[in-house]
Amino acid sequence: MAEKHAIIVAVETYRDPAFTRVKYAEDDAKAISATLQLHGYSSDRMSVLTSASATKAPIESTFRTVCAGIREDDTLLVFYAGHGFSDGVRNYITCHDSLKRDLVATSVSIQSLLDEIRASLCKHVVLLLDCCHSGLPIDSSMRGIVGDLSEDDFTKFCEGAEYHLGFAACRVDQKSYCSDKLKHGIWTYHVVEALEGRNTKALERGRYVTASSLRDFLSDEVPRTIRNTFSDMRVQTPRCWGDLSREFILADLGPTLAKRAAEKASGLGELKRVSLLGYTWGAIKRLSGFKRHHHVPEEANETTRSFVLSIGSKELNDYANSVHSDLKKEFSYKRQDLSLDIDDGSATIISPDFRIDIEMGIDDEDPSRYFISTEATNISNPAAVTDEAFANTFEETFDQLVLESTGTVDVRGIIDAVEAVDDASVVSVDYPASSDECTIDIPGYDARLRFSGSQLTISLRRGASVRALLACFRLLPNVLTEHKIAGFIGAGSG
Repeated sequence: MAEKHAIIVAVETYRDPAFTRVKYAEDDAKAISATLQLHGYSSDRMSVLTSASATKAPIESTFRTVCAGIREDDTLLVFYAGHGFSDGVRNYITCHDSLKRDLVATSVSIQSLLDEIRASLCKHVVLLLDCCHSGLPIDSSMRGIVGDLSEDDFTKFCEGAEYHLGFAACRVDQKSYCSDKLKHGIWTYHVVEALEGRNTKALERGRYVTASSLRDFLSDEVPRTIRNTFSDMRVQTPRCWGDLSREFILADLGPTLAKRAAEKASGLGELKRVSLLGYTWGAIKRLSGFKRHHHVPEEANETTRSFVLSIGSKELNDYANSVHSDLKKEFSYKRQDLSLDIDDGSATIISPDFRIDIEMGIDDEDPSRYFISTEATNISNPAAVTDEAFANTFEETFDQLVLESTGTVDVRGIIDAVEAVDDASVVSVDYPASSDECTIDIPGYDARLRFSGSQLTISLRRGASVRALLACFRLLPNVLTEHKIAGFIGAGSG
């Protein structure tokens, strides 16, 4: 039976301070990884290397290992986000341990990676590259460094191969941009949007993402988003290589769209726009790594944060492993269904149904305390969050539910609507002079509502309970309607 393999590399940070950070590269990799799991890419056949793990040797080794085991009828998808360059002869991708002063020797030749793929005899290959740059000075919104990437490698790789396709974020003489609003590279954001079926413009016959439909979609949407994001005349033109005359189906969204329709009918669909958040707090001097010669921090800064992470690693590891164990037990997940990655004060657990992010830090308001935050995001299966198994695992963990709007919320309009009621026994609102956010209290409703930007945060008044949060969420449409608060769910941009 044919299998699907993926190699995902994202280098956001570099050891060499001469390299600029590639903003949101890791978020892009996580989004691509989660999206591919919708299309039959299992986690045990997905190699993900980000920042510190994406050094030269592991990248080269991963390509050798994956390509050695792949078969003729299998599919291989390769995604890279990071700095790319050409020395005038060959194209290269940079690694976490690349050195600016010895760039070629410490980077990875794209041709060598393509040679590994070609030697595997794999017929179905898709390259997704977000690394082109023109060589001009870069700012924080750009994604590239030193020199033009040549198209020759990709053209030769795809020509004559029936199902070898390459997609790149921009032309060789352009830059690839990211968006602080989207928190992704703009091109990668739209690739994910297409593969998740969130925009029907990317679909053929209402369900398929094909090579040609993805090319056309990116050609339209990326420039449009660039124009809407930046006030100056920036240009980014996505590129595509390969034979598009045949119907190369990249994704079949039929089952996913049918499932979403069923969820919408049942009222669960909105949970996909939700994240659940909770914090636990403790005294830093109670951490297992705190010794007699240590001092309790008196202010919160990078130094004291690093100190807390170093002495609290056992607590973080123990907690992350206990959550992983509880999820495995409650949901009967198998080994390949559940992954746990712990690194530098944070942990990530990815399941088929949702993602759990755990982070440790120092309390900004009281530097003598530490916190451990737990966040459930990327909810691909809303039914799992309403399941008893989820409540059993996280019953006293979450006290906030964050709902992302489909556009910017008219906060001032909400404030005016509440103030028009002019009766605190019915509804009241608090807000700063800027009126860019507001908090609403409704007697009888067990949570406070905070509107800000494109988010609505539901915060329980007391305790932490998954069931209580979901109950408040279910009541939200009625509460907003009853109190004549501008509609948040389904709001458009404005």
